[in-house]
Amino acid sequence: MTRQDLAAALLAKTLRRYDDGSLPLLPWTILRRPLLDPKTSFSLRDHQDLVGIYGAVAREIVVKKAAQRGLSEWLISYALHACDERGMDVIYTMPTDSDVSDFSQSRFGPAIEASPYLATVVGGEDSGGRRRGADKVTLKRIRNSFLYFRFGRVTREGKARQLKSVPADAIILDELDEMDPRAPEIARKRLGHSAIAEVRAISTPTLPVQGIDVLWQESDQREWHIKCERCGRWQQLTIDHI
Repeated sequence: MTRQDLAAALLAKTLRRYDDGSLPLLPWTILRRPLLDPKTSFSLRDHQDLVGIYGAVAREIVVKKAAQRGLSEWLISYALHACDERGMDVIYTMPTDSDVSDFSQSRFGPAIEASPYLATVVGGEDSGGRRRGADKVTLKRIRNSFLYFRFGRVTREGKARQLKSVPADAIILDELDEMDPRAPEIARKRLGHSAIAEVRAISTPTLPVQGIDVLWQESDQREWHIKCERCGRWQQLTIDHI
């Protein structure tokens, strides 16, 4: 078998569908988002630790992360896949309203521009060829589902109207530790009527026993291990190895 044949076989295996015909997240991303933005190709070559995260199907996934590790692109793909392939409504939450505005325009907008497929399903047209609307900074229509961008600020009185206005099947908490600590619980209540009720939370950690660290301690605490080419031992990479 040539290297090209092997690559084709591996790709075919990766692109297998679920029994209901739907694509899992990673093959969906390979097919639908070959470009993350007009200048950047999708590749996990330098982010092999994300392969398992893309393949995880747990109801709640929590990730303690360093900066620039590709997790925001994972969340963008997760949100788009949930709406497009699974028919879910998703709330994408960030710390501040300026974070929401910047992210929606500088990261999400270019993601749509880079994919001819996504350009046809975000907003889209009705049977009469008319645009269906809902293509705003804080609200995107993807087929018949909606992706809401919201910020996690809570008033002194404990109110967060932007998080209480819509029901959802999934919530995304991006940079959890920078949010008001009351915001995640308010956002979770929007899942009350969903049979799916998924949560995706990521953050650069700040202090132990706070924010993302609390959620991670409550999880099964999976960690990325690499194999030493010299002794064959699998181990977690730490700063001491550098």
